[in-house]
Amino acid sequence: MNKDEIRIRIEIAEKLYNLTILRSDEEKVRRAAKRIKDETEILKKRFDASLMDYLAMAAFNISLENESNIEKLTASPEGRRLEELTLQIEEYIKERETPKKPSEK
Repeated sequence: MNKDEIRIRIEIAEKLYNLTILRSDEEKVRRAAKRIKDETEILKKRFDASLMDYLAMAAFNISLENESNIEKLTASPEGRRLEELTLQIEEYIKERETPKKPSEK
């Protein structure tokens, strides 16, 4: 483990997991674990099912929200501009990587 890594313990589905992560990712990792826990708790109050079902539905709900956020980003003017810039950068890189004939130099 290098100095930028830390060991943390998170709980998912009533089970503890030891993780080695980058120190800079700790808050994000803990928020993600809390999000799963919160989502499963909501489902437990609404439905009678197995823990596996709660986890599956929590994963689905979180993934669906993520997809909605991706759609919002790509539909926004900023998202479209980022796509345009990405294409321009990719074209530039391809041009730079393509060997030129001696007559083209």
